[in-house]
This record gives sequence, structure tokens and C-alpha cells, in this order.
Amino acid sequence: MSRRKYNVIVAPEALAMLSEHVGFLANVSVKAAKQFQTDCFKKIKSLEEMPYRCPSFDKVNLPYQKYRYLLFSNYALVFVIDEENGNIYVDYILDTRKDYGWLFHEN
Repeated sequence: MSRRKYNVIVAPEALAMLSEHVGFLANVSVKAAKQFQTDCFKKIKSLEEMPYRCPSFDKVNLPYQKYRYLLFSNYALVFVIDEENGNIYVDYILDTRKDYGWLFHEN
């Protein structure tokens, strides 16, 4: 049985967030910044197969099960699955150490 392969589209805003994270890390360590960028793109690519392995946000203030997320290190890829067209849309790349805890934890 073959698995469906999705087309992953990263929003310009998400790429800007990635650039911001990489720039911040580069102030501390260029090597760490490059590694983070590589890891992030690997995680993005991994969404091509089995995106449903990632949990959805089941919060009252977000559309029910519309957004999913993939956690890695201290970051989260926030994305939507467009099953009809076979696309994954990565809308955000968040640093979970910032004030996004309300998205990932119950109050």
C-alpha cells in the first residue's frame, strides 16, 4: 500500500519567522543557526508523508481541528492540511518559549 504524498507550501510569513529565528541564533552561534535551519527544513519536508501523525489544536478560540502542529526542539510548525488538493500549508514557525503556551496547553 502506498502512502499519499502531499505538496508542502510554506507561507512567506512562516519563512520570515524562520529567518528571524535563524538570525537570533546566529548571534550566539552560526553553527547552531545553520543546524536549526537544516532541521527545520527536514521537519517541513517530513510533512509530505503522514501529516496526520501531528496533533491538532482543539481549543475553543481556534477552528476545530483545522490547525495541526509539529513540535521540534523549542519550536512548532503550525500547518493546515488541504486534503482535497493534497496540500499542506505551513503558516507559522513559532518559538514555543515565547508566549504561545496558551496554544499548546490546557489552562
